[in-house]
Amino acid sequence: MSPTNTPKLTAQDKKWMAQDDARVLISAGVIQDDRARLSRAIKEVKNIASQKEKEAKAAKKVAKVPMSKNPKTKK
Repeated sequence: MSPTNTPKLTAQDKKWMAQDDARVLISAGVIQDDRARLSRAIKEVKNIASQKEKEAKAAKKVAKVPMSKNPKTKK
């Protein structure tokens, strides 16, 4: 389901997207067949997820602070 404000894709855009998706799927298959490479990728995914969790926690903390009390925001 796409958001209503997303522009419609042209036929060429759809073709490019399909080609890119095909390359991604091929790469995923190659990675999944190489246990060592897959293991390293999974380790990196966990690192990325951990960093994103920290960023989300910080964002939630900032979102709870009223603008007038946020020391880095000027009126």
